[in-house]
This record gives sequence, C-alpha cells and structure tokens, in this order.
Amino acid sequence: VIMHFLMPGKTPFITELKRAVVGTLGAFLYAMGVNFFIVPLGLYNGGFMGYCQLIRTLLVDYAGLTINFDIAGILYFIMNIPIMILAWINLDKKFVFRSLVNTAFMTLFLSILPTKLMLEGDVIAGCLIGGVIAGAGTGISLWAATPGGGTDLVGMMLIKRNSGFSVGKLNLIVDISLYLICLVMFDVQ
Repeated sequence: VIMHFLMPGKTPFITELKRAVVGTLGAFLYAMGVNFFIVPLGLYNGGFMGYCQLIRTLLVDYAGLTINFDIAGILYFIMNIPIMILAWINLDKKFVFRSLVNTAFMTLFLSILPTKLMLEGDVIAGCLIGGVIAGAGTGISLWAATPGGGTDLVGMMLIKRNSGFSVGKLNLIVDISLYLICLVMFDVQ
C-alpha cells in the first residue's frame, strides 16, 4: 500500500506531498517505538538519539533539572541544526528540506507522546517490539527519501566525499561509542 502510494504523482508537488505524508508516518512510528517501549524500560537508542537520551539523563537525574516531558526529542532537533546546515551546503536541497521536516515531526511526536510502558514484565520483549516499531518507522522514512537527520545525513555527506564510509559503518561507530559510555555510567544490564 505504501509503495503504491509513493508512486510519482502527476505533479512534483503531489510527489513531495506523498513523501511528506509517508515520512511523517515513519516519524510517528519511530516515536511510538521509542516512547512506548524503549524509554520506559530505561534503555537507550543507538545513534544521535541515544546521545540525546544520555544528555537528558544527565540533565534530569544528575543535574536535578525538573521537566514535565521527555526533552530528548528537542535535544535531537538542536543537535541536528549544525548537521542540517552542513547538509544544506553539501547535499541536495530538497533532500535536506525533507529531512528537516521529518526531524521536526520526530521532535514533535517524541515530545507529545507520553513515555508510557505498553508491555509489562519482559525487558527483552519490550526492547524487541520497540526496536521493530522504531526501526520500521525509520525504514519507512528512509524509503520515502525523508531521513530523520542524525547519522543518516552525516553518512550521506561522508559517502558523497568518497571517504570509504557508509551509513552502516558510521552507525556502528556511533553506537559502539554510545554503549561504551553507557557501560561505564550504568550497570551492565
């Protein structure tokens, strides 16, 4: 259904509108996976979002900042501002604009959806379900050529420079560094 929906429209505007709708759906699914399964279990995402969750933990738990909603999405948007500027200079403007819009929707959904545990009990099951939902959201957004910023855009810029990097390698480096930091700060589980 989504593939048929993404077929080019009669005008470029219709095609871009379809991409925006599908990208927004992907951002919503991503936020659901994160806020309903990952965050309530005290787990961290990979990528730049994981770093934003780590910063949120430092601000709330260690610095004592009192906030009534999860600020990780807002931190993610702020962290993406310099990346968007660099991408605007180095990548296709339409692509970067779609990424900016998708990142804004991701921020909105991550901020307004409650961090409410949807699955009691098994941490592994919650992690898997949240990962599948968030991963599906990310995949749908990428499929519609509306990435959610972060390592996706940095990876695209590195690929354009023919540096031998890929988005997958970059994600692996960012994730390993994040989880090593978490290993030092928190317990192994």
